[in-house]
Amino acid sequence: MISAYPVAVIESRYNGVYEGGKWHAIPRYDEVVSLESYGDYKNGDDCDALDFWESTDALLIGVGETPELAISDMWVKISTITPEDW
Repeated sequence: MISAYPVAVIESRYNGVYEGGKWHAIPRYDEVVSLESYGDYKNGDDCDALDFWESTDALLIGVGETPELAISDMWVKISTITPEDW
């Protein structure tokens, strides 16, 4: 069984331009937020944002126009992986 806990739903910094949606839902938030690439997205410039959202670090992060859609997208993305791959 895969656990996404803790999940954080955050308003996207660039209103969805790089993220793909106005909101993003991060599974295992504690692990992702500690990544240098996510810190660069949150505090850096446009290039840092583009780099993060095109990286493998962002593959399981759900995005959507509402918080609910971002969470749904996250569940779809994490349901495609096996526990061994997490």
